[in-house]
Amino acid sequence: MGAFRDVPAYNMKSSKVGEERKYWEEARRTACFRHFALSIFGLGLSIAENETTWQGMQHGLSFNMVSEVLKGASVITTFISYYFLFHYYESMINMRRLVGVILPPGVTVSSLRGAGLWHQCILDILLLLPQPIPMFDTEVMLWNKGLGRYSVYDLDSVMTCLMMVRLFHLARFYGECVSTLTSSSVLAFGNLNRVNMDADFVLRFVLANNLAIVFVIAVIQVAVFSYLMMVFERPTDEGTLQSFSNCVWLIIITMTTVGYGDEYPTTMLGRVASIMASITAVIMLAVTINLVISKVSMNRNEEKLVCVIERINDRKEIRQKSVTVIQRWIRAIHEYVAETKSGKDHKALDGYKIERNTEGELRSAVLSNTSLLVAINDFKRLAESSFVSNMDNDMPSLVGQLSSRLELQTDVLTDMALKTLTLHDLVERIKEKKASS
Repeated sequence: MGAFRDVPAYNMKSSKVGEERKYWEEARRTACFRHFALSIFGLGLSIAENETTWQGMQHGLSFNMVSEVLKGASVITTFISYYFLFHYYESMINMRRLVGVILPPGVTVSSLRGAGLWHQCILDILLLLPQPIPMFDTEVMLWNKGLGRYSVYDLDSVMTCLMMVRLFHLARFYGECVSTLTSSSVLAFGNLNRVNMDADFVLRFVLANNLAIVFVIAVIQVAVFSYLMMVFERPTDEGTLQSFSNCVWLIIITMTTVGYGDEYPTTMLGRVASIMASITAVIMLAVTINLVISKVSMNRNEEKLVCVIERINDRKEIRQKSVTVIQRWIRAIHEYVAETKSGKDHKALDGYKIERNTEGELRSAVLSNTSLLVAINDFKRLAESSFVSNMDNDMPSLVGQLSSRLELQTDVLTDMALKTLTLHDLVERIKEKKASS
């Protein structure tokens, strides 16, 4: 069956489906972890080999034994990584078989196509292909328009830069070994909804839900583009971009679109790396803004709570405004009585009766009070705004209730129509039987 030696063997015929699924899940995670670890370890060996070769060239060495040993070790890790990649797809195919997908035996092109894994497998194979070859190196010459001459690169440094594409496996590693996005229940639900739970889905899920992972990806981007910039700018033999710290500074100000101009690439590949850094920075900025907005935004229950709080505050404020209007109204009446009946002692309105012919005069005099009119206008504006906001808040819930009721009525009518058709069909069959008899 091609399973791992360190995974406990069991009798496939006598095991239950749950045990079999658990077995292949563990085998898949193990293969994914080892494949990713070895591929990244091979990348680290190639970077170490490239830097060793560069330091040797700076000291006039044409052959470096340490560099060849590192390249050989990197090649070995790549082959072992291919081995675990095979077992990863073997586990995926067997898990497809467990959910009822009929596939040819073994791990073949037909089984990969039937499982919908063919294109993903080809991509994984291609991502591991760039690799420095031991005992083989040559020069790559590219025309440098900015300097007016050719830039000479060694093939090993170019291959090391191309090996950076192995970092795309980070999304699958996170989904398989860190999160629970590729568990059996999630995969089953994804298959029911025709959702392909691949590395692309895992990456989009992480970018949309985890701000810490977005920050880690941004740091990895800065490190990768800084190293690429340093390698691409080395053949110029001028400027300060042969230092990794200066390249980090350049990439950061490029990704943030600041662009002080104190550092800039002169080679064609360096400019390409700068352009790619700018494009990826724009994408990450959009993702970060969307993620921050989603984290800050409130859910439906929180929005309902905010509406309740606003209504409570509005009612308190309306109550306070109404008390202010009443107080100023009474004060205005007191002032009117004190002015018109100044010859008498009217410290209070107790027992005072307004004559009929003075009611209009009293009303006009009271309503001409400026402080009273301001209080009345404030009360009216607050009451109107509160009414409108309550209507706006209630409308979505009312519309939702109405739509749900309409959907329920539609389902009822549809069911009645189907039953009517069935009954009509039965009646026609009964008539046919009676006619035949």
